[in-house]
Amino acid sequence: MRKAIITVWSVALLAGSAGAALLVEEQFDYGIGSASSTWNGGTGFSSSAWSPGTTGTTLDNGLSLGNMQVAGGSAHIQFTAGSAFSAGTMGRQFNNAGASSGDLWMAYLLQFDTTRSTIPLDEALEVRPGAGDIRTKIDENSSAIGVRYGSAWSSAVDSSVKDGTTLLFVSKFPDLGSATGSSARGWGMTAAEYDSMIANGGVSEANLDSYAGIQLTKAFSANETMAGNVSMQLVPIGRNSSTPSFYIDELRLGTTVNDVVAIPEPATMGLVALFGGGLVLLRRKFAM
Repeated sequence: MRKAIITVWSVALLAGSAGAALLVEEQFDYGIGSASSTWNGGTGFSSSAWSPGTTGTTLDNGLSLGNMQVAGGSAHIQFTAGSAFSAGTMGRQFNNAGASSGDLWMAYLLQFDTTRSTIPLDEALEVRPGAGDIRTKIDENSSAIGVRYGSAWSSAVDSSVKDGTTLLFVSKFPDLGSATGSSARGWGMTAAEYDSMIANGGVSEANLDSYAGIQLTKAFSANETMAGNVSMQLVPIGRNSSTPSFYIDELRLGTTVNDVVAIPEPATMGLVALFGGGLVLLRRKFAM
């Protein structure tokens, strides 16, 4: 007797839901060592390039995360704080009409620069799609990632946030413009966690809950929106003469999780689309 055992990996990760839209994408695919004033690629922007602000930002080697498909370099954001709490901002204006309803998702790769950091617990980086109350960050008071939806932050502490580990940080801001709605969410994933998610059903909110080692929830904030024609802001923050230094890469804003989380290249995933669009592993077991 011969028995065939077939395992199919779903390719739902390759298809977004109806109405999905990628609003902004920046892979920092520029020349190594170039200044931010020359970074004029990406999608979803109206200004020709990133403004350097008061940061010392250059293009460095790209970040990677397991089998994730990535491109180009990464923005190396550096800043020298004053004697007290201080911040610098680099930004680039969106060309979209904003997000006034539905869900807003954001994702990026992030790595704390342990080589140039001087006082890690005094150093932070905020990522702001506009100047409002929709934000994410690495915290200046701890090794934590945070999500802000409204006037307050929710944070989750993990040593990997400031030990030089490259993390995928994903956040969801639901029910924009509504009087009532669901809580905002945040997830931090290592390379191993990302690869496990891809191998076990792909990119989905449920799988983020299953595989992300860092998770946080922020209570719903009524009537929040992302205004149109505002700047995507990358804001290093420091105090006590610290030198905040971070790498950021693969920055995306969209309306679904599939818009913002990159997946492996087809060659890496193996036999994608075989047997109706799935990755199929066939093992045959023979019995006498």
